[in-house]
Amino acid sequence: MKKVYKVYKNQCTDTFLKLEAGPLNAFVLKKIPYDILCGKHSGFPDCCIKFFITKWTWLWGCEPSKFRKAYSKRLKMSEAGYVPCPKCLKAKKFVDVQPCPKTCKLRCFVWGKDWWKK
Repeated sequence: MKKVYKVYKNQCTDTFLKLEAGPLNAFVLKKIPYDILCGKHSGFPDCCIKFFITKWTWLWGCEPSKFRKAYSKRLKMSEAGYVPCPKCLKAKKFVDVQPCPKTCKLRCFVWGKDWWKK
């Protein structure tokens, strides 16, 4: 059985919480390198990582757009387990998501260096 980590505010690092409480643009920009690394070790195709970084992350924090609503519905129906790019979603070309290593920089940024023990 796959272990699922639930995130609670009191478990996040102070650095992450401070950034998250600030302007959305600063938060998204700071997270980009972490998202790229996490996407790579998770086995996501480069096109999907690019879509996530350049389009998907910028849709949050603003009014739900027609695109976001429609794409979210398609994602839910696909059961991909991640956010694939439109081309991969249409072709139903999905990859098996690889688990984060204990040294995952995104997870360390969010939950601290001992995130796997929480």
